[in-house]
Amino acid sequence: MKTYQYQVLRYLHDYVTGEFVNVGLVFYEPQTHFLRAQVISKAQRLTEFFPGLIGRHILSVLKHFAAAVNREGQALTTQGPLFVQAEEFDLSQFTRSLIRPNDAAWQLTNVEQGLTLNTDRTFADLYQRLIGEYQQEAPPARTADERVWRQSYKQYFDRHHLTEKLKPRQVPTANDEIKFDHTWQNGVLNCFEAVTFQLKQPAKVKDKAYKWVGRLTELGTGDVPLHVYLLTASPADPALQETIEQIITAASSPMVQVDIIHENEAENFARQIERKMQTAGHE
Repeated sequence: MKTYQYQVLRYLHDYVTGEFVNVGLVFYEPQTHFLRAQVISKAQRLTEFFPGLIGRHILSVLKHFAAAVNREGQALTTQGPLFVQAEEFDLSQFTRSLIRPNDAAWQLTNVEQGLTLNTDRTFADLYQRLIGEYQQEAPPARTADERVWRQSYKQYFDRHHLTEKLKPRQVPTANDEIKFDHTWQNGVLNCFEAVTFQLKQPAKVKDKAYKWVGRLTELGTGDVPLHVYLLTASPADPALQETIEQIITAASSPMVQVDIIHENEAENFARQIERKMQTAGHE
C-alpha cells in the first residue's frame, strides 16, 4: 500500500455567501513521485449556476493551473524537480505557488491523505467522486427530457412533417456554446427543447427552472436572435407550475423570446409550426 496526498481546487463565486464549485484535483503519491492534476473542461455547468460568469476565462485559468502541475509532475519523474528536490517535495507549498492565498476566486482545500494499491485508478476514481460526478449531474435529467420529447411531442412533429426539417445547432454565446437538438431558421433561430418539471421535490423543480434562467441569460449574450420553445412536462401542482413559468418567462430578452408549451397543447402547437413553415416556403 502506498500513501497518497490530494487537494481539491474550488472556484469560489461569492466570498460572502460561500458559494463554490469543485473544479479540479491535485494528486501526489510520494513513493513514485506521481504528481498529476485534472480540471473540468467545460464551463456550461458553472455558467448555469452563475449567470454572467465568463466561462472561457475560468477554463483558461484552470488549463494553465493543470499544465503547471503536470509539468512539475513530469519533471519529478524524469528530469528532477523544477523547484525543490523530489524527496523534499511539499504539495501544499507547491500549489500555493500557483494559487495565491489571497485570490478570492480560487481556493485549495487542505492536503488530505489516503492509501492506494493502484495510483492511476485511485486518481481517476477520486476525481470522479469529487468533481466528475457533480459535473455530470445533467445527463439523467437530460435523459428524462429526451423521454418527454419521444413520448409527448415527437409523434405530433412527425405527423405534421416537422421533425425531418429540424436541425441540431450549436449557438455561440459570449462565454460558451449551447447546443439545441431541434432548430429551424426563419429570420430568428427557432429552438424546440423538451424539458420535464415532473420531479419529486419542489425545490428540485425550482432549481431546474433557475438553471434554465441561467442558460437563457447566457444565450442573450450571443448575437443570434432566438425564439426558444420549451416543450414541457409540467408538475402536478398548478401553483408550482405557475411559479416556474413566471421564473422562466421573466428571462425573455430582446435577443431571446421564450414560450412554454404544455403536453395538452402538443398537437395544436405542431400544427401552428407547420403553417409557419408552409408560409415561409418550407413545404
